[in-house]
Amino acid sequence: MTNQIADQLHENIKKLLSFDKKSLIAREEWGELNFRNAEDELGNIFAILSHLNSLPIYDLPAQILSGINTVLNNVKNNFDSINNFNIKLPNPVAARDALQNQVQTNAKSLFDHTYSYISYLMVVKNDSIGKLNQSLSEITTLQHDSEKKYEEIKKSLVEIKSIVASAREATLEVGVGHFAEVFANEANICASKSNKWLWTTTILAFLTLLSAWCFIFLFDNYDVSKYIQFATSKIAFILMLLTTSIWCGKIYKSWMHLSHVNKHKANALKTFLAFSKATDDNQTKNAVLIEAAHCIFGTSNTGLLAGQEPFEQTKFFEIFKGIEK
Repeated sequence: MTNQIADQLHENIKKLLSFDKKSLIAREEWGELNFRNAEDELGNIFAILSHLNSLPIYDLPAQILSGINTVLNNVKNNFDSINNFNIKLPNPVAARDALQNQVQTNAKSLFDHTYSYISYLMVVKNDSIGKLNQSLSEITTLQHDSEKKYEEIKKSLVEIKSIVASAREATLEVGVGHFAEVFANEANICASKSNKWLWTTTILAFLTLLSAWCFIFLFDNYDVSKYIQFATSKIAFILMLLTTSIWCGKIYKSWMHLSHVNKHKANALKTFLAFSKATDDNQTKNAVLIEAAHCIFGTSNTGLLAGQEPFEQTKFFEIFKGIEK
């Protein structure tokens, strides 16, 4: 029974040592994603496996061999998952972090299950008390280094999370500020164009009134046919001026509408940025984001244009729920 379990254990050790350590840490197809945060733990695992591979594990009891074999099965599953890792997964960063955590857990578990027996097997192999003391010292140092590295990794993870959070906030501020400025500039351009059309409308309206007033005094004692001909041409001219004035007025209202809409969007983005800085509550940020999206992508009713349809808010809730999932 012991020999059978030892054979299985020895086979698992060979399979694990066949993995390439470098390819488990970083690959070209993974891009910037890698497993360098677990590099020390991977090194410890391969070191322990090398020791076990060269030691007479057949001298250990079956119960101890079964415990070590269970840990090695977990390590093999972990290595297979890393070997099959793909950045096209729905959330590759989270998957990478989970695999790294498994490596750290497996490294500690393998160390706990083997460190006391490795020293014993070294004594059996070398048959020397001096070798035993040296092995114990090496294992103690390895344990100390592993715990030290583990603490350093934990501190590094906290720092990395802080850096990522700061980078996200900086990116958010720069992006929102940029688009707020774009909308504000567009609002100023639209307002400038609307002012030009306002002057055009005013001038045409003035010319219409002036023409109508002047034509009153141009009538003379004509007969009926000439009077009708004269009046028809003047009325047509006045109608043309009046129609042009109304058309220019509508263009003025359109440009003024666009100016108000873009200004409203710029204010919405600035408000969202201010609320995001003022609170750390994710629900508040999501609520403000949804309302800002309503202002930016929704139909703004300024009262300048007729026939505007009300904005359907439910579509945005469905979109943001899909993003959160």
